[in-house]
Formats: sequence, C-alpha cells, structure tokens
Amino acid sequence: MKLKPILPFDSFNNLNEWKTSNRLLEKIESQENPNLDEVKEDIDRALAKIMGRFPFFGEFIYRFRILYVPWDHPDIKTMATDGKNIFINPGFAAALTDAQTIFILCHEVLHNVMMHFAREKVKGVDDHQRANVAMDLEINPMLVDEGLLTADEVKNEINGLYDEKYLDMPWEEIYDKIGPMKMPPLPPNIQQKMKNSPPGSGDQSSSSSIPSGSGSSSSSGDEPTPETPGSSSPGNGSSSSANPKPASPGGTGGEGIGGVIPEDQSIKIQKELGVPVETASEKDAQRLMEEAQKNSQKLNSSSSRGTGKGLIKRAIDRFSKPQVNWKNELRRIIGKMVSKNEEYFGKKKHLYKDEYFYGDRPFESSLKTAVMTVDTSGSMGDDELKIILGEIYSIIRSKKIKKTDVVYFDHGIQGIDVVKNPPHFDWEKATGGGGTSFIEPVEYIQKKNKLKKLELAVFCTDGYGDQDQLDPNPAFAKKFIWLIIDNPNFVAPFGKVVHITTKNS
Repeated sequence: MKLKPILPFDSFNNLNEWKTSNRLLEKIESQENPNLDEVKEDIDRALAKIMGRFPFFGEFIYRFRILYVPWDHPDIKTMATDGKNIFINPGFAAALTDAQTIFILCHEVLHNVMMHFAREKVKGVDDHQRANVAMDLEINPMLVDEGLLTADEVKNEINGLYDEKYLDMPWEEIYDKIGPMKMPPLPPNIQQKMKNSPPGSGDQSSSSSIPSGSGSSSSSGDEPTPETPGSSSPGNGSSSSANPKPASPGGTGGEGIGGVIPEDQSIKIQKELGVPVETASEKDAQRLMEEAQKNSQKLNSSSSRGTGKGLIKRAIDRFSKPQVNWKNELRRIIGKMVSKNEEYFGKKKHLYKDEYFYGDRPFESSLKTAVMTVDTSGSMGDDELKIILGEIYSIIRSKKIKKTDVVYFDHGIQGIDVVKNPPHFDWEKATGGGGTSFIEPVEYIQKKNKLKKLELAVFCTDGYGDQDQLDPNPAFAKKFIWLIIDNPNFVAPFGKVVHITTKNS
C-alpha cells in the first residue's frame, strides 16, 4: 500500500504553520512504524537546538519540507536533499546521537544554501556520486568550523568526508582534483543500530514498486554497496572518510551520511510518497544565497568549539564579490583577441577564483568577420536581449567589424542576420521562445572557422543549455567568448567568460 505522508506545511514562510502540520506519515497497516513518533521527536528536538545554538542554520532549517521515507527505502537510506525537500530515513535517524543529527541536518541545509543542486547542473557533471563526494569535502569543513562536530568526530564517528587539503575550496575544483570516487560506508556501530530497526525495515518486498539502484549518494545501511574496481570493504576508521573509495566513472555505488539527489529521482520519490511534487528552481537557489548573504553576520556568533576560520562566510562572500565592469572586461578581452597577442588574454577564472587580469599594451581595433550568437529561448527576457543587442551594436561599431553574422537560437537556429558596419539589425529575424540547445549555433561557428571566416565568436546566453555535449577543445576556442547573463555559477567548457549582472547594469 502506498504511503500517504501529510505535508509539513503549505509554504516556507511560517514556522507556526510548519509546527502545526509536521506529521508526515499516517499509520497504515502495511507500514506501521511504532518508533516513528520517537524519531520525529528526536528530529524536532534537533531542529529546536539548531534554532537556539546555530542561528545561521536556524534561519533556513524550516524553509525545506521534511519527508520521511519508509524504513526499508532502497534509495534513501540515510538523508538526502534536492534543494526543496529533506528526505529522512527513520532507521538512520534513530541510530544517531543528538549532536550527529544536528550536524547532518545542517549538512543538508548547507548543500542547499551553497546551491549545490543548481551548481551541479551548471557544471554538467557526468558522475553524480563523485560530485557528492566533492560537495561533502566542501561543506563538512564549514560545519566543523562552526562547531557542530570536531573534525575527528566527523571522520571517526560518522565516517564523514573531511580533508584539510580541500579547506576553503569550491566543490567544482575539488571534483576536478579527486577523480572518480564513491562515498565511504557508515561506521559499523551505526549500521548495526539500523539493522535493529522495527520488523520489516530490512525487507524490501513491501517497497517492490520502488526501483533500486537509482544512484542516491545518501545510500547506506543494511546491504553493502556492490564494490567497484579499486574499492575496498567497509571500514570504520578516518582513512575511509578522508579518502573516499575509487569508483568507476559514473558509478552509483557508495554510502555516506547524506547528499544531493537529482531532480528526477526526487520527483520519483515524491510521487511514491503521494505528496504534491515540489522541486527547486534556479530562482530558489539565488534566493537562498541572497538570504545567506544577509544572514552571514550570524556566523560564528554562538559559543562554538569551531576553528573560527569563517569558511562559510568566505564561501558566501565569493558569490557576492563585486564584479568588475563587464563592459570594460568584454572590450579588453576582444581587444586582446584582435591583437593576436596571446600573452595578454584575460586569464579565465571561475566564480570561486580571482578576477581577470589584463595587460596594458595597445591593440588593433579592426576585425573583418565575426559571429555573435544570441539566445532567444524562453528563459531569456526582453530586458536581457536589449542589453545583449545593445552590446553587440557597440562591439561592431567600436571594433569596426566589417561583417557580423548575428545568429538567433533557442532549441535550434531560428534566424541569421548579416550585419555590416555601421550596424543595422533585421529585428524580424530575432525569433525564438522555445527550449535551449547550444549544438546548432556552435556547429555554425565551427563551420565558419573551418572556412577561415571567423576572427571572433561571442556566444550570448544565460548559460542554461547542453554544454556537456560540446567539444571541450574546439579549434576556435581562443576566438570564443561566453557572454553570460545573470548566471554567476556558469563554468565554460572552453573559451573566455564575461559575466553580465543586469541588476547592476
């Protein structure tokens, strides 16, 4: 029989509403869990302590739905989040101390506050398990820094991932450094407690309608994960937490205390639970970060036993770091491309690194041919298009480009406007409004480059597209600029990146 959870709240704005409707599972004959009320009391007690002791996390903890899955759920065997919901396996929660529960709940909150669910989409990873390892290596030191647990407690008591060489390093950079990895297993004492859950918790027959092996990074518990080449059997020392097990690329094996699950998996689980489906959007991610910036003064404000390095605040500051003038940035990079003097290219730096640096030598100011692609998909608004087209007009005039192919695209190329200098646009060709695909416009640029009719390519978009299908080392990479609208997390597969923030334009 399908579980019928009752929603904890209808909106994320009112704590009292959350408290009065936080019963999530009805007692159903086929899924009677006599200890669920006790587990919920433990979670409620942990939430109250978070509100009192860790005010930064307290600002967010009631913003997410808490959904309890069955004790024998094959995918969520610990905790997991998708940016909107926190999924809890009662068997795992019952095996934790109060301090461990607080740590792992805040761990899930920090996954969301640091926008991991959105940043993973932007990076376009092909190994979700490896991404979760990297994310944990980013945020667990932050939680230790705030005094939720010590580093030794994280490594030895819950086999959490912690390695000092990754301190203050964004997960995207960690992902590139670690190679394929899977989560370490839970310590034997927690696994043993989980095995002692109420009858039926180890019998997956009652959940036969739920397919297993969907890749939740939060798996752990009763059954060991199938080993992959290079992996070893579960252990309980700090070595397994500091050094997650190697896994085959794209593997779904692994355990761990909790992580980010993909949107499609979250939707599947919510449907199985019979709750209205809610998923996190890019705007949700941005709102969380904006609130984190406002609440950052509450970090390190409690009498904690943390290290006091301010790791969370520094990470938040990276997102709110004032940007250089993007128009000057764009013109300088184009100037250096025109000069064909490679040593003066702006050094490509991601959001989490420094800004661009430039040389001061004079450069040429004339181009013969260029391609400028313009994203006209449904995610691009009129204001953004006006900014882009205005800048294209300025580039053509200031660089005296003799011929520019302005390519409008959404899921494919919708129109091509050949613009000369001085520029005059055929606005009827600026059509679109559908989904987004980078494939056709990039192929157009590639074709122009092969015909030796390309000196500059400017790709204007909000960055939400299928960049994972692009060649990471195209022949035209040094002539290519991504002009990204309001997407500070965008990481380019090649070329230079210039970020536009319309709020500050």
